[in-house]
Order: sequence, then structure tokens, then C-alpha cells
Amino acid sequence: MYLEPPHLLTAIYSHEPEMTTFQRVCEVVAGLECSLQDLVEVAPRCQQFELLSDLGGARKLRSPGLRNVRELIAGRHVGLRAVRVAYSHRDLGKVLVEYQWKKGAERHPISVSMAADVLGIPEILWSDRDRDSALAIGTWTREIFQRMISECEPHYGMIAVEKTLPTPSGLKAFDAPLSTEFFVSESLLRGRPSTVSRLEKLFADGDVKHLPNGLLLSGWAPFNPRRRSLGDPDEGARRLTSLLRDAV
Repeated sequence: MYLEPPHLLTAIYSHEPEMTTFQRVCEVVAGLECSLQDLVEVAPRCQQFELLSDLGGARKLRSPGLRNVRELIAGRHVGLRAVRVAYSHRDLGKVLVEYQWKKGAERHPISVSMAADVLGIPEILWSDRDRDSALAIGTWTREIFQRMISECEPHYGMIAVEKTLPTPSGLKAFDAPLSTEFFVSESLLRGRPSTVSRLEKLFADGDVKHLPNGLLLSGWAPFNPRRRSLGDPDEGARRLTSLLRDAV
């Protein structure tokens, strides 16, 4: 289950049952040229945790055969649930679907995680080959993200390198700025036309896509079809976080 750091995470937060969201994300990954591997981490079905590491010895790594892995993903095992499942992509390598950190009684964000590769290197150091690789990874990851948005109907979601998606309480606490690659659902923006206008203005130099169920924002060229980046992505991320705190 080891991924070479730094990690690229595509994560969503939903009020749907966690196992339902996990299953749907697995279906999305399988639909984008990823092969399920006979490698799954399981935990007691009803045991609550914040971090996966909180499970300690209750979390087990197993290779029960692909049929049983699929049964675990589908939530058909009485006593266990899958909390991390391995897939493999021919070009991009290992891809994991896993539970992310939550706080208290909130639900876990569910992520698609992989090695960030060149996206973990400062862009100023990229060669032409690195840039081509970054665009390939970014294009595939955006496709994953858009399918997760469509299939799972999340409240919000994010693509980021070495950043985890905060739960609503974490976002309200402003523990850390978000990434500029973000989705916010129509349900959170309903009745907030000024917030929509501010987001559109904030990402005017990047990319804004109106989806049937929300707004998809991008401020980094590898992740949008315009291949445009915000002039100051750190400031963009801080302003995005400030705008969304009250919405969640």
C-alpha cells in the first residue's frame, strides 16, 4: 500500500454513508483504466476512528482474492469494511482509494491517492518532459475528479499535493488553506450569488466550469483545459478558503 511521496490526493466530502461513497469512488477508478489489485486494508465495520492509524492493530492488510475484495468494497461483509483498496494504472502506477481524516462525528472524506511524481517538484524546475508528464497526470486526475463529482454528488471536493480535504468543522476553523483545485456544490452556493461572483472573479485567470451540480474551480495549469494558472496561487487558496468557510 506504499505510495512514493509526495502524494496527490483527489478527495470528496459527502453526507452519503461512507461505505456508499467509498464504493462509488472505487467504481469511478475502475472505469478509468485502473485494475483492482488483491490488496485491501480492512477494519471492524462499526469501529469509529479519525485517522486510519487510530485503528492500530484492528486494521488488517489482506489479500483475500479479487472476488472477496469486491465484496468488501460493496459492503457485503457482515463484520468488516474496506478502508483502503489498491488499484493499478498502466501508466500512472499505484492508485489507492482510502478514508481520510475526519473530526468527531463527521463523515470521512474519501480520496483517490497516488504518487504526485513531477507535480511534487517546483514548476520552475520542470523540463519539457516533466511538463508533458504533469499535463498527463493533471488531465487524468481532473477526469477522475469530474466523475467523482458526477457519480457521488459531494458537497465539496479538492485535488491537492500533500494536503488533505478538511471536514466542515476543519474548514470553518481555517486550519490550513485549501488547494486551488476545488469543487463546491450547488447546494452550498444556493442563495449565495455574491459568493459565486467572487469565486468567478477570483479564478478568472485560471478556469471556472459550471457543472449541473456545482462549480469546478482550477488555478493550476496541469488541471484545466485552458492551461492557465493563478498569478498568486497561495493568495488564491487563502481567499477561496475564506469565501467557503461560511458556506459549509
